[in-house]
Amino acid sequence: MVLSHSCEIDKNEKKRRILVAPIFSATRLGEQWATVQDGRRYSLMPLAGLPKIGDSYADLRLIQSLDRRILDGAEKIAGMTAEGLMAVQRHIVSFFIRDDHDPLRSEANSSRR
Repeated sequence: MVLSHSCEIDKNEKKRRILVAPIFSATRLGEQWATVQDGRRYSLMPLAGLPKIGDSYADLRLIQSLDRRILDGAEKIAGMTAEGLMAVQRHIVSFFIRDDHDPLRSEANSSRR
């Protein structure tokens, strides 16, 4: 999953590094997938129903920067809606601050019920 802002990628060819998080199939987690879907695993960002991949997750523990030339010509599998972008932002903030009392995280969990 590309984490760099699209404007940094599309409009700034001098920017040589792009932040990414690897995506894995939810089947790797077995029964633990439910805890990821519920937002109880800070390090794993659930990505349900991705085209060509299905239920998946991004592992935020493995965020790294790649030379943009590695991604040149790569196939884009999916994009994000504004709502999806907000969910990713909330999850990343929660991952780094690990605050169970974070109002954004509480709001996200209550909207899932």
